Amino acid sequence: MALQFGQSDMQVALGAPASVTLEVHQAKDLMAAPFHLKWDPKLLRLNQVTPGALIGDGNPQVNPPTIDIRNDSGEATITLSRMEGAGGVSGSGPLISLSFTAVGKGAGTITVSDATFKNSKREGISLTGRSLPVTIQ
Repeated sequence: MALQFGQSDMQVALGAPASVTLEVHQAKDLMAAPFHLKWDPKLLRLNQVTPGALIGDGNPQVNPPTIDIRNDSGEATITLSRMEGAGGVSGSGPLISLSFTAVGKGAGTITVSDATFKNSKREGISLTGRSLPVTIQ
């Protein structure tokens, strides 16, 4: 299984909205996707987190996402999960969409850390160190 951003970099004008998708490739029996995001709070503000189609957005077998956004420190903790007994999902696709606003000029990154995805047997697969370069002009 691989975790990556849907684009190789992000270039945004100051004050403009910016969206990026976090994707999972070749998932097998994915049941829960907890992870941590980091960004420079002088450059970006995270406004909205929307679950993607892979884990089952809008599906009654999906738990409401747990989202803790801390824009002052440039961090968010997000957990997407399916309900007990629903079974895991397999395949590739969008895990989550992130909507930011560019609040300062400069260059930085959006980084995924502490991502230990779990299958229906609660076995963990660690996926860390994914970064997206960001330039605000």
